[in-house]
Formats: sequence, C-alpha cells, structure tokens
Amino acid sequence: SEHSHGLDKSDDENDENKFDVMIDSGLLHCLSDDDAIKYLSQMTRLVKPTTGRAYVGCFSPANPDPWDNPRRLSEDYLRGLFCRENGWEVISVKDTWWSRPPERGSSQGAFSMALWMEARRLE
Repeated sequence: SEHSHGLDKSDDENDENKFDVMIDSGLLHCLSDDDAIKYLSQMTRLVKPTTGRAYVGCFSPANPDPWDNPRRLSEDYLRGLFCRENGWEVISVKDTWWSRPPERGSSQGAFSMALWMEARRLE
C-alpha cells in the first residue's frame, strides 16, 4: 500500500526491524480517541516486545481553563490506552512542566503542566 512507509507484514514477525524506544513529545494529545487507538496499534507493531519502551509527554488536566491548546490527557486515559489488552504496561506517569520557547511567542517564559509517561511493550 502507498501508506505502508516501507513496512510489510514480514516486519511484524522480525524483531530485528523494530525499535527499542519510541518518544512522543506532544503528538498524542493532538489526536482524537479513534486516531489515538490507530496510532497505538502502529506503535505496537514497531516497538520490540518485552524490552521496548514508549515515552509520552502530553498536556495535563491540571492546566486550568480557559484552555486553547490541544486536549489535556489524564493519567487514567494514558493507563487505559497503554494497557495490557493493547500490548503495554505503564511503568510510571509523572507530573512535569513544559516551557514554551521565545520563538513561539513567550517573552516571559510560558509554562504548561504536563504528564510524562513510560510504558513497556509486552509480548
């Protein structure tokens, strides 16, 4: 298919063609629930079972309203998405802060509350 990005079904069976680590710093919270499930399905195909890790950074629900950025994702949402049934085990979810760089309109250093999750790919 033209959207396979160089992958074929044989890659699903060959762990040598899979990644040890996947880092998502601000993409997941831009996706709808349906697109997040599709995204996770593809991620699951591409990350090595047992040893592979996913690291996800997203906006936290601790950010107050009004909110005009991409959606805020809760720890429960992340744990529900990266669950055993989907081939993952969440190792940790930590509160953190993101700062907006000056070139994106922050002369005083705008900060947003965020979550940083680590998950392990199961077999």
